Amino acid sequence: MKKYLVTGGAGFIGSHFIELLQEKKKDILIIDKNNFSLKKKYNYKNLNFHKINLLNFNKVNFLVKKYKPDVIVNFAAESHVDRSLSKPNFFLENNTSIVINLFNSIIFNKLKPRFVQISTDEVFGALTKKQKSFNLNSPYLPSNPYSISKAASDFYVNYFSKTFSINSVTTICSNNFGERQYPEKFIPLSILSLLSNKPITLYGNGENIRDWIYVKDHCLGIYNAIKYGNNLEKYLIGSQNEYSNLEISKLIFSYLKNKSFTKLNKKNFIKFIKDRPSHDFRYSLDTRASNKLLKLKPNKSNFNNYLYNTIDYYINNYERYKKLMIKDKWFKRYE
Repeated sequence: MKKYLVTGGAGFIGSHFIELLQEKKKDILIIDKNNFSLKKKYNYKNLNFHKINLLNFNKVNFLVKKYKPDVIVNFAAESHVDRSLSKPNFFLENNTSIVINLFNSIIFNKLKPRFVQISTDEVFGALTKKQKSFNLNSPYLPSNPYSISKAASDFYVNYFSKTFSINSVTTICSNNFGERQYPEKFIPLSILSLLSNKPITLYGNGENIRDWIYVKDHCLGIYNAIKYGNNLEKYLIGSQNEYSNLEISKLIFSYLKNKSFTKLNKKNFIKFIKDRPSHDFRYSLDTRASNKLLKLKPNKSNFNNYLYNTIDYYINNYERYKKLMIKDKWFKRYE
């Protein structure tokens, strides 16, 4: 049985990937400094969880030496663009040092696992509405501290893999959504705001466009990249479901209003605020080549059902997330 070391496995995307690995009956070691999304009933027969900070090389090295993983999947990263604008040093240090520590532990222990780096479409920068989607030949042009730190991390993966002959693949994905996402992100924050009878806050005119992929579809893409991907190659994972923030807001509002879960109306459910610095207008990925290589068949028609299932999840778990939002002051960030 292959042994998987998953960093950031207690986070949003990582925890969904853990579920997939458990379905595949893999032996799993999770390393994470938090345990936010892991609060569900797992079958712990083939799963070990260690709550450590990946910036601590000695602890990382000890676990890598002890576990000797066949595959390392790196989800761990600081990921929120808004916070990166005020903490660029923190993002760069965390996101690059995690990769460096993992590779140094691999080299120190003379291991040869497959290393999988989870990256983001933001490393390519921004598109206009009329420009063609990013493809595998698109250059990296990151434009905010978060995407710069992710681009740097990807370059480190390439450096270590080539220099020390470590098999690696990098997956570059569009915006994720789904159950258990932390409420700082746009879709859960919008849902929880309306459930609390507070308007959705939109930067600028709300016309910024993202390609949205359901988290479980992303995880399947990652799994197939491990299975079919070639050494030192990048793979694009997306769904071609491009929506503006305003369009997403309207879909969420209509669903909640029809179910009488918000007291707001069509005139007051949105609040436009000053645009943030370095706000990329559009992200879009041409995934045709990667889908063929990874044997993926994304289904665009499932988007609304995935979104409505996500909304239902936050309805059913509202009290838990409301406490998190009050604690972290997300309700007040635009007031």
